Order: sequence, then structure tokens, then C-alpha cells
Amino acid sequence: MLCEFATHRHSYAFLDTTATAEIEGLTIIATMVIIMVNNLPELTMTTIQASEFKAKCLALMDQVARTGETILVTKNGKPVAELRPHRPPRIKSPLGLHKGQSTILGDIIEPLGKGVWKALK
Repeated sequence: MLCEFATHRHSYAFLDTTATAEIEGLTIIATMVIIMVNNLPELTMTTIQASEFKAKCLALMDQVARTGETILVTKNGKPVAELRPHRPPRIKSPLGLHKGQSTILGDIIEPLGKGVWKALK
């Protein structure tokens, strides 16, 4: 028996109905996983209403600083803000990264002796 299976982009034809059922089942599972992964930050984040945030703001700031977690503030069920721990900006260039932590000994401009150059050849 010929069976057809179509998604919004592709269509497939199968001779066995069990294969179609298996693919439909796998498609449903894959879709559920994609939805869960896309919503993972919101699922793991603590959510608080704006009115409660207003009443507990300082305590919540201390909690975020202590635990490092992010708190999502909502108003009428819609996200409006996130309270997260402060992280200093990354250094844009490695130049100057160790400024003041090293010392130059001797004259770095003076040429090396002739014996040193011969050793490098």
C-alpha cells in the first residue's frame, strides 16, 4: 500500500504505513525538543511580577549578586526586564593586559653581541 507523508517543505511516499507513523512520531518529538531548547532560558529563569519586584527590589539584588542567577521581571505576564549580575566588560585587546606587572632588565635597544647572532644561525 502506497502512503504519502508531507511536511510544509517536502513530501514523501512510503509503501508501509508503519514507516509513516514512525516518521510522524519522530517529527513530533523533534518539534517538541526544538521548542524546549528555544525556550530553555525562560524555563530556567526565575520570574517575578513587577509589583513584587518593586516591593523586594533590594533583597532581589542581593540574591542575584550572591547566586549569579538572572531574574525575569514581568508586567501583565509579558517580560519587561531582566535583573542579572554585573560582569565587567571583556578586554578588547591583549595589548596592555599585563601593564605594570613586568619589569624590563637591561637595555633592550642595545644590539646583542656577535656571538649571539652566530648561535642563532
